[in-house]
Amino acid sequence: MRHAIPAWTVAVVLAFALVHCANDEAELGATHVDADGAPPDDGASDAGDAGRPPEGDDASTDAGDGCSLDHWCRTKLPSKDFDLQAVWSFASNDTLAVGRNGMIHWDGAAWSLDPTAGLEGLTSLWASGPNDVWAVAEVERRLVHGVRASGGAFAWTTDSRADGPTRDLVRGASADDVWIVGMRDDGTHSLEHVTMGDGGTLGSELVDIGIADFNVTAIYVAGKNDLWLGGRDQTATIVHAYKTDGPKSIWIWEKSYSVDGKSYTDFPSMWGSSANDLWAIGVAGENFHRGPTEAGIGWSATPSNATTSPLTSVWGVSTDDVWAVGYLGAVRHWDGKAWSISRTAVHGAPIFDNFAAVHASSAEDVWAVGHGIAIHRMQGAKP
Repeated sequence: MRHAIPAWTVAVVLAFALVHCANDEAELGATHVDADGAPPDDGASDAGDAGRPPEGDDASTDAGDGCSLDHWCRTKLPSKDFDLQAVWSFASNDTLAVGRNGMIHWDGAAWSLDPTAGLEGLTSLWASGPNDVWAVAEVERRLVHGVRASGGAFAWTTDSRADGPTRDLVRGASADDVWIVGMRDDGTHSLEHVTMGDGGTLGSELVDIGIADFNVTAIYVAGKNDLWLGGRDQTATIVHAYKTDGPKSIWIWEKSYSVDGKSYTDFPSMWGSSANDLWAIGVAGENFHRGPTEAGIGWSATPSNATTSPLTSVWGVSTDDVWAVGYLGAVRHWDGKAWSISRTAVHGAPIFDNFAAVHASSAEDVWAVGHGIAIHRMQGAKP
């Protein structure tokens, strides 16, 4: 199971694809303007965030091929069909990416494949710090944990099970406290709490979801036993779930926000710098932010500038530096005021690939990955 985009969205993508290039070119004309009011001299073939890779055997992106006007540089994967589902960067020379083909590591110059068994098919990554990483795979209901000494290679341990809910999406509160979203055999979603005790012993508990018919598609862990969940019941809904303190602690489930009148929207991904600066991206042209409003802390809808490209993933480094990626090469940036298109075309060859995930360790180190593609944004990178 992949949480990026639900199956019903395929029809939306096909319809939007016909107008994607034209729309984004028009948007770029308004969004990317030099100080003198003239558009940048980027060549007529720069279609913004959409485009096709070069023809031939070298169609996979190559390191050294150059960078876009917005500092996105293409990198060469181990193979052009390498399918990436998640990425986590610790620094510009220390990044992990995972997918159907396995796990790869970026050292600042090239990707290398980790040969450890059990790292194939991973769909999600979460790290508590540079030396502690969790990952999950739907296949074998696998939970993978990696630790390393500073500057060393990761040592991996795997927990698998023959039955029960799948393990598809992982986020955490600390190195020994993580949450996993999965799916039961009946198609309903599950929420699993995994803790690590002394000696590395894992404890696992399935937590009942306290909202009827609520299927979880995204999660943000604000702290110990403090969760924000994006998903669906009758409509797209965001839920706040937290556990009370004391010897008789219980889980409290509260609907925080629902998108009325838009039954077709969804929340593929969530990110926040805190519970009072929280993003839930939508696939129907709007993103949703929890933060200060005239009435206090609350939710508000913000146009995503991505109506022709459903978004799949969001990550940020601060309240005014947030990235979202999606279908047909969509890359969007939030500057604290509005979402804008970020240009990824290199030498007039823009991108049509679908991005599955985005991650940033800093404003100078941002990654977007998908099927057969991994692009790296570094300030100062030259077109």
